[in-house]
Order: sequence, then C-alpha cells, then structure tokens
Amino acid sequence: MKFSNFRYLVKDGAKNIWFNRLMSFASVGTLTACLILVGFAVLFSMNISSAVTYVEQQNELVVFLKDDITDDQKNAVETQINALSSLKSYEYISKEDALEDQKEKYGDAVSILRELDKNPYPASYRIKLEELEGMDTVVTEMQGMAGVENVRAPTEVANVMINMKNIVTVIGIAIILILFVVSLVIIANTIRITVFSRRKEINIMKYVGAKDSFIWLPFIVEGMILGGISALLSYGVLWYAYDSITKWLATSSSSWIAGISEAIIPFGNIWWCILIGFVVFGIGMGVFGSLISTRKYLKV
Repeated sequence: MKFSNFRYLVKDGAKNIWFNRLMSFASVGTLTACLILVGFAVLFSMNISSAVTYVEQQNELVVFLKDDITDDQKNAVETQINALSSLKSYEYISKEDALEDQKEKYGDAVSILRELDKNPYPASYRIKLEELEGMDTVVTEMQGMAGVENVRAPTEVANVMINMKNIVTVIGIAIILILFVVSLVIIANTIRITVFSRRKEINIMKYVGAKDSFIWLPFIVEGMILGGISALLSYGVLWYAYDSITKWLATSSSSWIAGISEAIIPFGNIWWCILIGFVVFGIGMGVFGSLISTRKYLKV
C-alpha cells in the first residue's frame, strides 16, 4: 500500500470519530472508566502480593527451649529446623544472650532482673521462612519435639494475608474479564454504527474490486484512536489517584496505616508497566472491536 493511500485511510478513520462524536465520546468515557477499574484491580492485587512478601520478610517464628533440654534434644531441634523446606535463616539465642538483649532494649526498666538469682529468659531459635504458606505445619512439628517449651508465630496474620491474597486474585481476574467484555462490546457497537451508516458505500467498493484492507483500515484506525485516547486518560486518572492515596497513607498519624505504606509499591516503580498495559489493552480492544464490526459487511 502506498503511503498516500495509507494517509488517506488514516484521515478517513479520524473523520469517522468526528462524524459519530456523540457515540465516540460515550465510548471513550465508558472505556476509560473500565480501564480505571481494571487498573485499580491490578494495583490492588499487586499491593496485596507486596504486603504478603513484606510480612514474610518481617515475620519471625520463635522456638523457646526448656531449661532442662539435653544436648541430643537440642541437636534434634536444630536438625529439624535445617530440614524445613521453606527455611530462610535461623539464629540460636542462648539464655544469657536473651537477658542481655532485654537489658539493652529496656535499660533501667529491667534493673529488677539483676536482683534475681536465676535468669528467667529461655534459650530459643529465631526462624525466618521464605513464605507464609505452611507456617501452621511448622509450628505443629516444632511444638511436638522433645525439649521445646513453646512456639510463638504470627500464624493468624499469615493465614489472613494468604486468604486475602487468594480472594483478591480471584476477584481481580473476574473483574478484568467482565470489564474486558464490556469494553469490547462498547467499542464494537461504536464502530458498528459507523459501518452501518456507510454500508452502501462499503458494498459498492466491494463490487468495484476494492481490497478488504482498503475498506476496514479506517475503522481499525477509529478503534485504535478511541482505545488510545481512553488508555491515556485512564492512565492519568489512575496515576493521580494512586499517588494521592500513597501520600496520604505515608503521612497518616496512625502508626498502623503508616506501617502499611511501607509495603505499598511506589507508582514510579511500575508506571511503565501500567502505561504499556493500558495502551496495549485499549488499542487492542479498539482493533478487535473494529474487526468484529466490519466482518459482516466485508462479505458480499
């Protein structure tokens, strides 16, 4: 195809948008809203995964040992720890080290400990796991070993985070699929109106031997422009909203909310992924919707 012909077809596609500007405006608005919802669903899912990873990095499982534990029992406990499939690292804390840690942490507040004849703190193993899944099983295994007094682990937090991650993943996929269909229908209907209004012209061009590409390219361009505009608008709105939310969380007076902000992914780290995803999704919907709409009228 000559460049002059290509330029003509592109201009024709742009004119179609102006010719059906009311429907085009509605299509851009609807597709923009769909993309914003898709973007928030994706970002929410990504941040839940980030929060789970953050908890995994911060969580610590502590195995407290009995004071009368034997060397064989202690070796068995350490062997069991090393056998954990999700083990990231572990550290042995003796009774003396535990007492010194408390003195350094609380200072004069634990001065009463100096008056005691016996060190009240037990020896322990501090264990970090690669992932939260299976923490309940690890706690049960360690708790049942000889020489172990108690096991402390944030199992409730781990279970909540894992369940939330699974739920958000399922809901996110469902939302994306639903909005995908909605976006496709909106674009297809917009293009279909243009095609229907020019159906006689299309039939005449087919009879005189015009190639299919010459006929459908303007409609493809129309769909691409509608999708591209929607992608850029939704990206701008999402960027502003996400940035505002993260700044609010970071400056919140609530320590709990401020702590959450540490696990949130900065938009600057993922802006290019979101932008590329929006552009590909928007333009792809435009092209696909155009192909669906023009297919009927290319059969003469």
